[in-house]
Order: sequence, then structure tokens, then C-alpha cells
Amino acid sequence: MISLFSLKSILAADLATECFAASVTLVCYCLLSLCGDLGKLLLSC
Repeated sequence: MISLFSLKSILAADLATECFAASVTLVCYCLLSLCGDLGKLLLSC
């Protein structure tokens, strides 16, 4: 039987992984949109 402590640590690790993946995705998205805006500015000049 899985103890409550190990279950909690599994959930915490899963949550940390989810948060990490979400933040990485968000950062990549922001960088891409920023690069896209810069590219548009350069093209319009």
C-alpha cells in the first residue's frame, strides 16, 4: 500500500513538472511573439 507521504511527494513532483512545462511553454511563446513583432518592425522599416 502506498503511504500518504509518498503519494504527496508524487503529486508534488507531478505538479512541479506541470508548472515547469507551462512556464517553459509560456516563455517560448513570449519569445516567439516578441521575435515576430521585431521582424514585422524590421520589415516595415
